Formats: sequence, structure tokens, C-alpha cells
Amino acid sequence: MLEWNIEEADKFTKTFRRYEKKHGEAAIATMANLGSYVQLLSKGLNPLQISTSYVHDERKGLIAVDQKKQKRKLRETRLYFYPDMEKKTVYLLIIGDKNSQQADIKFCRVQIKTLRSDYEKTT
Repeated sequence: MLEWNIEEADKFTKTFRRYEKKHGEAAIATMANLGSYVQLLSKGLNPLQISTSYVHDERKGLIAVDQKKQKRKLRETRLYFYPDMEKKTVYLLIIGDKNSQQADIKFCRVQIKTLRSDYEKTT
């Protein structure tokens, strides 16, 4: 099994705390789905090959997991992250709902560009 690290961006930590207070069950369900995703990565699967009902390829390296796979209907949630295959690190970027989806994706794309550029500077 391959070991993957998880790093939380500052904005993720802040948004998760707020989201968890308002929509605790949806936040917990989404984190459980992230855990399942990371287990698949640890088995050696390529991030782009992981296809489940709760994983969404948002293009340009951005992936989202949602609250699905649970028995109860929960608030639609997206947890956005960037799986860096070179560093074997999952960068948690932000969590939100359908109302913040477009702004969240825009924010994440900027963050991914920064992460990639920082990596290129060190190699």
C-alpha cells in the first residue's frame, strides 16, 4: 500500500469548522467519503481513474467528494481537494454547498496553480 499524506489549507480548516457547525452530518459524511477515496489512492489507483458516485472530477486536477453514499438525504456538500501524485499528498482546499460551488471551484483553481508553481520552483 502507498502512503498518502493529507494537508489542510488554512481556508479549508476555517470553512470546515463553520460548515460542520451548520451541517454536521453532511460534513461528517463527506469526510467519510474522502477517507474512502484516500484508501483507493493508497491501493495505487490513479486519481483520474477513481470513479464512484460520490467523486467528481472538476478538471485541471481538482477533485470533489460529496455527501452521497449515505442512507439519509443530507445537504448537498462538496469537499474540494487536489491529489498531488508526485508528492503523494491530498491537499484539502475548501468545503461548501451548491450555493458556493462556482466560487469554491474558482478559488481552488487558483490554489492548485500556486501549489504546482511552488513544486516547480523546488524541482
